[in-house]
Formats: sequence, C-alpha cells, structure tokens
Amino acid sequence: MASGTKPNILFIVWDACRYDYTLEHAPTLRKLGEEGVWFENAIAPATWSLPSHTSMFTGKYPHEHGVTQPSQSKIPTTLSKEIGSEGYSTYCVSGNGFASNQWGFGEGFDYLRFTQGPEPYSDGLEMYDFLREKTENENKNRILALNDALSECVTHDHKFKSSVNLLSVIINHLSREELTVLQNIPHNIFRSGPQYSYDGEKNNKIIKKIFERESNSKNSFFLFTNYMETHRPYVPNSKLQKKHLGENLTRKEILRLNEEIADPWKYISRLEGAGVDHSDIQKLRSLYAGEVETVDKYLNSVLENLEDNGMLKDTVVVVTADHGEMLGEKDSFGRHRMGHEAAMSEHLSRVPLVISHPSLGDNRIRENVSIKNIYNFLLEAATVGDIDLHQLFSYDTAFCEYPALGDERMYEEYPDIKDQIIKQRVSQDTVSGYFGQWYVVINSDGMEIAKSNKEEQPVKNAPNELTDQIRSNLNALSDLGKQDIGGETAGRLKDLGYL
Repeated sequence: MASGTKPNILFIVWDACRYDYTLEHAPTLRKLGEEGVWFENAIAPATWSLPSHTSMFTGKYPHEHGVTQPSQSKIPTTLSKEIGSEGYSTYCVSGNGFASNQWGFGEGFDYLRFTQGPEPYSDGLEMYDFLREKTENENKNRILALNDALSECVTHDHKFKSSVNLLSVIINHLSREELTVLQNIPHNIFRSGPQYSYDGEKNNKIIKKIFERESNSKNSFFLFTNYMETHRPYVPNSKLQKKHLGENLTRKEILRLNEEIADPWKYISRLEGAGVDHSDIQKLRSLYAGEVETVDKYLNSVLENLEDNGMLKDTVVVVTADHGEMLGEKDSFGRHRMGHEAAMSEHLSRVPLVISHPSLGDNRIRENVSIKNIYNFLLEAATVGDIDLHQLFSYDTAFCEYPALGDERMYEEYPDIKDQIIKQRVSQDTVSGYFGQWYVVINSDGMEIAKSNKEEQPVKNAPNELTDQIRSNLNALSDLGKQDIGGETAGRLKDLGYL
C-alpha cells in the first residue's frame, strides 16, 4: 500500500494502439476516463517503440535523447531509477522486446519479467530470455546454454513449470529455425515467431501476484506494464473474431493476413504490384478492433485486482500507447501505409491517454499534450507526492518524430520497391507538430503539409514558432546519423516483427 503521501503508480502502455479505435472498442478505458482525466489530443513523441519508450522514461523528444536506431542496445530508464531512489519498489512486466533486458530496460527496475516468449507458466523461469542471455551476451554455444538452463530448472522453486517453459522454448526455436514443417501444427508453441506468443494474460497473472505482495508492504510501488496485442500480429480470440468479423478465420488465413498484408514492406510491395484487396484491409481492421477490446478486458481485470487488494484509491493509474498504427489509410503525404514504418500520420501520432486518481476528479483535456511529459508528472508524484496535471503541459505544443532507421540493406532486400520509398525509411527524417488547431508535417527531403481545423493550408500560413521548431527538430535528428543493423540485432528485430 502507499506510504504517507506517496501514491502507488501503475503505468500501462498499449503498444501501437490508435486513439480513434479506443473510442469505440475500449469501454473500460472510457469509463476510467469518465471518472478520471481523459486527454483528447495526446501525442506520441515518436512513431515506433524504441524512441517513444525512451521519451516516456526520460521526458525528452527523440532528437534530444538520441535513442533512435534499432542498433542502439539500451533504453535509458531514468524514470524508474528516479522513482526507485524515492523508496519505491519498482516492477516491469512487459511483452515488448524493447522494454526488456534485450535493450537494457531491466536496469531501472527491481524486477522485470518479459512475457513475449512461448513459456506457458509465468511462475516458472523465463527461459527465452535466459537462453538469449547465455548465447548472445555470454557467447556460450547452445549445448552449454541448455546445460545452464537445466541446472537452473532443478534448483528453482517451480521445477516442473520451469522445465516445461524450457521445453516450450526449445520446441518454438526448432519450429522457427530447424523444422519449419512443425509450424503446420495448430498450436501457439509452433508459431513462426515469438511475437505470436503475445498474451496479456501472462502480464495479468504476474501483476496480480505483485498486487497481493504489495498490499502487505509499507513501501509504495511503481509498476510499468506493456501489452502487445494491438501490435502486429493481430490474433484476437475466436469470440472476438466472431464479434468483429462475423466469422472465425482459419489459422492459415490469420497467418496470411498478418504476414502477407499487414507486414509494412510486403504491403508496399503489393501496392507497387498487383494491389491489395480491400476485403483484406477490412479483415485486418476488424482483427485490430478485436485486439483493442482484448487489452481493454485486461485493463478491467487489472483494475479489479487493484481494488480487491485495497489499493485503487492510493494508486495513480496512467494508461496510454507508445504510438498508433496505420491500417491501410493514407498518411499525411497521401501515401497508403501499413504498420508504423516510413510514414507520418495522425493515426500514428494520436494515442489514448487516461490518468486516474481520486484527487484529480473527472476532467476532459483538449489541449495538445505530449506523452513524453508523463515523465514529469509521475516523477513529481513520486518525489513530493504532488499529483498535479500541470507537469503534462508544454504551451499547447507537441511533436511526433520519425527518425530514419538507416540500414542500406533495405534496398537489396526489397528490389521491387522504388528506391524513393525505401529512402523514406533509411535516410529521411520526418517531424509533425501540433500547436492549437494547427498540424504541420515536414520531412528532411523537403515535403511539407499544414492543416488548421482539419483543413489543408499553405505551410507559410502556419505559426512561425511551430514550423521553426519542427525544422530545428529535423536538423537535430539528421545530426544523429544513421547506422546499419548488425546480424544479432537483426535477429532480435525479426523476432519483434520489425524485420
């Protein structure tokens, strides 16, 4: 329970969740917003996970913190370290590979559990991350790594569950790398990648145990959790498929939609070639809606557990997303896009943000607010016990940045896609900015658009302070440089669904 004036903090991120879909498909979030504070114009600081999570944990935009390339190995966790120094117990339960030990995220927490792997038991050892650590960081061969894993299993409190977790990881690896024919078996353990093991229920089981333990603690806690269901692949359960599509799709069809249509670069390849069937886009949008409802149900369960343990009234609850998602719409420059690469759009920049605590009451905020400022808000709540929304505001301005990802190999990997399109990913930075009713997007190749009250306007009519700051941010991004992605990092990104 919270100690003195220091509240508990529950910080929830729905990965790749669009604001507009929460209006229709997230009743728990809407209810929380009606009883707390609902932000109508919350803006993600970046269009993908690595720089956006870094912004939320440092309070800086990508051009300021510089963590913009997949090859960078660590996310600064200033927020959790600062809160921990105030006597908080700090926890991370994450399905996002960037918010994991793979990118150094665990350094800021007393406890981190990565839930994306294929392990079925959350109270057994996390063998996917254990084996990765042994083979990648300690350079052990597979035999020695497996020997270490077996030794850990037999000494663990849950020997059987840890052993089953290890077996599951081995089978999943074999099905992906050695015996791909196993992928024809209709079970998650044989799916083509760890990303098909996204399961927010794993998060919830661990979080429930944390709440039970913390209900008897004299210290306050900070818990950060990331749910990946709204990130590709979209695989809602059969009940939600029936609700949103009117049918249950076959496993083969689910795989086809996610691997051949929802993949950002295969989607562009199809656009450049024979085109994309609109019915496929509609199916993906329905699957995505089902996943928004999925994470909303997980939120309901977490809030119920928090209340059952008598801690809801003592806890600041923050729910947001690190970025949104394109689902075949046109981006701000009129380019059809899928996912969150090589694009800038309000579908990517506008995200849900709800903050709840009894001292805040209910309110709707219409000003532009950057979710990077969650850092300021939570740090003040943890350090002085002041739960005040003023830390969230920056003069009604907010920016979303797309730092080019580098990696010249993209030109060879997708020879059927025009070089100009590949360039949008490899070397073109893009920044969008919000100021009052103005929305302006400028990229480093000279393209620019402006809107006021949703109507297109000449960029020269936009406020100078907005366009000047966008160009300044762009210059800072270009100074950071681009890096090629090494083999080890490429493998990790492939597992995360980015390559």
